[in-house]
Amino acid sequence: MAEQAVVARGSTSATARRTRRVMLPRDHRGRGDTTGPGCMGYATPTPEPSFLRPRHTAMKRTLLLASTALATAALSTTSVAQADNAGPRTPPPVLTGVAWHARTITENGVTHTVPEGSRAGLTFGADRRTVAGHDGCNGFSGEAVVDAERSTVTFGSEYASTMIACYPPDHVDLIPSAGTYEARVTAHILTLTGPDGHVITLGR
Repeated sequence: MAEQAVVARGSTSATARRTRRVMLPRDHRGRGDTTGPGCMGYATPTPEPSFLRPRHTAMKRTLLLASTALATAALSTTSVAQADNAGPRTPPPVLTGVAWHARTITENGVTHTVPEGSRAGLTFGADRRTVAGHDGCNGFSGEAVVDAERSTVTFGSEYASTMIACYPPDHVDLIPSAGTYEARVTAHILTLTGPDGHVITLGR
């Protein structure tokens, strides 16, 4: 009994420490107090295992990439839908490679009708830099820069021409003036509107 008393009073004995921890008052143990480090029910938070952290990071990265891909796809779909709603783009008028026959010529506010059956007309080269024509009597050729996107034709100031003498109505003043003409094609009719009100209408 003496030995047991000494063990109970000692503070450095392993047996005594175990005895104090196990032999708690019944009412204390009965209340189930598990919040303190001195109680049997104290639970220390378990840290996340280190081998799970890389996996979690990879999953987050995968989810982020998937969200980005979905957002990009949505933007692309919206852009395509907007382009479709805008409707087809009107192609520029075809001027080159067509034999345009002169119909009327307006100069100084006066419109002259080209006689039926006249050879007068213009043909723009496929290189979009030349024009060849006929005024009813003589053939001619010169520089003519075709800009299909802007629907304009810029004529040069010099022409090469034959020198056959003839007079109206066979001859018509068809040679364009130097400068830029607006080119508008409607229902197979080409209208060239140039400087000083010079207007030439031609048909296919």
